[in-house]
Amino acid sequence: MCAILAVTLELAAESFAEGPERLEVQLAVLLRQAQTVGAIDARTEASVEAVRLLAFSHGLGTSVLVGRRPGVRLAGAGLPTWKRLFCCT
Repeated sequence: MCAILAVTLELAAESFAEGPERLEVQLAVLLRQAQTVGAIDARTEASVEAVRLLAFSHGLGTSVLVGRRPGVRLAGAGLPTWKRLFCCT
């Protein structure tokens, strides 16, 4: 039984880790597309911004889920990030 549990936990951990990595890649691709059409600064490092955006969203989501912050208070929290990426090119 312990062996089955160990394998199950190992597989669960792998699947859990793959999700954010996949999202980072998808975000980076989208940010590079935005660079191509001039929507964001060409000097922006898409992969670094993807990591930042994902960490930001996970942090906010966790804060709301654990009741540390009400979602309403965080509604505009990402605005400076979006302005930096998309408004000041």
